Amino acid sequence: MTYFETDSPDADQAALYQDVRDNPRVKEIRLDDADGTRFILCHNPDQATRDQARRTADLERIGRSWRITDQST
Repeated sequence: MTYFETDSPDADQAALYQDVRDNPRVKEIRLDDADGTRFILCHNPDQATRDQARRTADLERIGRSWRITDQST
């Protein structure tokens, strides 16, 4: 298994990601005030890239729509 350092600047959250298959990664998080409860954080880098591209396209589309609306008033 391959481990990845998290990008989080928060030292309490500086856990390692662990590959579970071809793409998804997981890490376990335990919070001091969660009475021993553990949380499993899943991250899919490929999906994150697609989501970012879609958000960018959506924002550009909305911006164009606003400019058209501003020009017609």
